[in-house]
Amino acid sequence: MGLIALELILQVEDAFGITFTDDEALRIATIADFERAIREKVASEDLTAEQVHAKLKEILVRSFGIHEADAVPSARIVRDLGLD
Repeated sequence: MGLIALELILQVEDAFGITFTDDEALRIATIADFERAIREKVASEDLTAEQVHAKLKEILVRSFGIHEADAVPSARIVRDLGLD
């Protein structure tokens, strides 16, 4: 995992008040994987899939310069978004 991907994970952990183990982080390949992992960790907060996606997209756009249109669930974090 590259430095930029690690920074993304740290920002997501901070934004959602969660933590990922190294093994969990290594299993995140797409935005959909990321959203699923976040929702599993914040299940008690009743965040909808749309809310999680919007917050994750905001982080990607604001902090990493990803175009909104590219932040789709099927996008691969490293290959498609270049965050390695």
